[in-house]
Amino acid sequence: MINLERKKAMQIFFRPAICICRLLISICAILLLGACAQDNKLGHAADDCESFGELRVVCGVQAPEDLALLPDASGLLLSEYGGMQGSGGRISLFDIDSESVHVLYDADSANDLKLAQNAWGELGCEQAGEFSPHGFDLARRPGGRWQLLVVNHAERESIEFFELYPGAAGDWQLAWRGCVLAPGNVALNDVAATGSGFVVSQMSSKSRFKTLWSFMLGRDNSKLWRWTLERGLDAIDGLDGVGFNGVASDNAGKRFFINAWGEGKLLVYDRISKKLTHEVALPHGDNSTWDAASPGKLLVASQRGSLFSMARCVSKHNTNCATPFDITEFDTRDMQHKILFRSDGQYFGGGTTAVRVKDTLYIGSFTGQRLLIAPVGYGTQSL
Repeated sequence: MINLERKKAMQIFFRPAICICRLLISICAILLLGACAQDNKLGHAADDCESFGELRVVCGVQAPEDLALLPDASGLLLSEYGGMQGSGGRISLFDIDSESVHVLYDADSANDLKLAQNAWGELGCEQAGEFSPHGFDLARRPGGRWQLLVVNHAERESIEFFELYPGAAGDWQLAWRGCVLAPGNVALNDVAATGSGFVVSQMSSKSRFKTLWSFMLGRDNSKLWRWTLERGLDAIDGLDGVGFNGVASDNAGKRFFINAWGEGKLLVYDRISKKLTHEVALPHGDNSTWDAASPGKLLVASQRGSLFSMARCVSKHNTNCATPFDITEFDTRDMQHKILFRSDGQYFGGGTTAVRVKDTLYIGSFTGQRLLIAPVGYGTQSL
């Protein structure tokens, strides 16, 4: 009883100090954001479709936050991001030859497909009426069918299952095949297939204050979750960090590769020993994609800007994010890495993902309305 009264008294005593600390943190954040607004100019406008030297863009795409190469390499799947609390996002197909874009799935599609069957996901999980995709992963299921896993923020935090298949005319189509719901206060980021299951990264909680606090102080706020139909969704024990972002799964080697954005590291987790085997320095790693041209290698997009410059870009969702970034080739066999592309951010910034087709990189961002097309090696001559 005495301990309980003492605890209450301490809470009352320290409450004003806690409030003052929260106020000071908020003021600092506002001031830093303001400073970033002065230093981090937007550069080219979101609708600027003119080429810039060797760089060019495809306009009319909404924040292509993640990309995946189609099985026949004829085009790319685009995750057109609608925001963490938003809607209006979609999955689109970019044709490489014609450089045209058309929508495969959006909220209207979801409403038209309410009779779709949940064949691959969690029992009882129903299709959402809104859609805001984030990270995604295209991979074959054990039976050989092509599966697209998508993190969805609209209505709820969930992972959506789609099947990618060729239609009657030979064009690629998407069909909803199920979903898995995340715990209530979790903010997801990226997903990677593990056979018929998956792993998904939790970047933070949904509380903006707690998220800012944890990033500023370097406190663990992230987990990697694993789902199987038999066991459901569980956090992997002992695997915590700051700002987990992109995740990739090496199913043959039984490893996960996690970009710990808030720590400036790429983490390698061994699924057999259940331990971290490597921590590789990599500033603000975002999404990772397997390089179809070089087996065993990942293409990692990493931003060279501060937390607050990125936060400003979030608040200016429809404009170009002028944060500099790199596309780095990471060899999962020997942990060596080299930069394939470097941008100062002014023409196209805040890169979050890349796909290589021969000597060309296709690069997306979580802001703006453009897809970047660039030669491999651009901006690296002086490195």
